[in-house]
Amino acid sequence: MSKPFVPNDASTVTISATATNATTALVNPGKGPYQVRLYNSGFKTVFIRFGTSNAVTAALTDIPVPPGALEIITLEGGVPASPITHVAAICAATEVTTLYVTTGFGI
Repeated sequence: MSKPFVPNDASTVTISATATNATTALVNPGKGPYQVRLYNSGFKTVFIRFGTSNAVTAALTDIPVPPGALEIITLEGGVPASPITHVAAICAATEVTTLYVTTGFGI
């Protein structure tokens, strides 16, 4: 049975996505599989990619999060050699949106 999403305390980060890549660290990422809740509060699609450092960059061919969408994605955070610790976001040229990313557990 699936459990509802439960956020980690003080774990939300905000990304102002533009045509230039924006990367931020995830707060309290899990030690094993965990979930990330994504909320696109803007009016434009944002594209995201997860990575193991602040060098991760997103492209317009990565995971799209449409305007107003609330999505939960499961990440495999338990690989000690390369845990997922960052998220990058980008919009198409001249577009801007705000993405909220919250770590936690459940769907």
